[in-house]
Amino acid sequence: MNKTIKNLIIIVVGTLCGYLIYYNVIMEVVSIMYGSGGKIYYMMSIVLLIASILCCCLIMSFILNREIDRKLLILISICYILILFFVLFCRTAISREFIFNPLDSIRELNNRRMLFQTFLNLVMFIPLGCYLGRISSIKKVVFVAVCISFAIELIQGITQRGFFDTFDIIVYCLGIVIGYLISLKKRAINN
Repeated sequence: MNKTIKNLIIIVVGTLCGYLIYYNVIMEVVSIMYGSGGKIYYMMSIVLLIASILCCCLIMSFILNREIDRKLLILISICYILILFFVLFCRTAISREFIFNPLDSIRELNNRRMLFQTFLNLVMFIPLGCYLGRISSIKKVVFVAVCISFAIELIQGITQRGFFDTFDIIVYCLGIVIGYLISLKKRAINN
């Protein structure tokens, strides 16, 4: 297949899929987290739409070319870091609350919104685990995951941008470890 045609397919299909994912999933999450108006809502909507399109273009590029373009990967990484920052720390302020018993949050999983948010928290940290794929020991990855997760929750609790929740720490760590294991498997296949 001609390189120009491949790139056109990547752009068209990636943009279409990215928009559909944004419209059907992400837009709802943004409105739940930030309301349906205001500067932060509009800024988050634009950033997440662009990130969704870029991610879908990356996936299409991988499917058609069997490799990931380095420039696109760098752009996706920057978008990912920005999305994490906005999602974790740019919420509207809420009350300061510390939930130390993870069973309290687990009981809330029968609530559809809480289950969906937990799933998103898990998925959101899988790429971070992939970035840690160069670390040689799972123990080191778990240690880094616990430190990062604890720091995020502590900052959220102190700044009132979310609750300090030990269950979230567990979910973030699980997502990071899943991403790490995916990167190990990919490295094993490539070698």
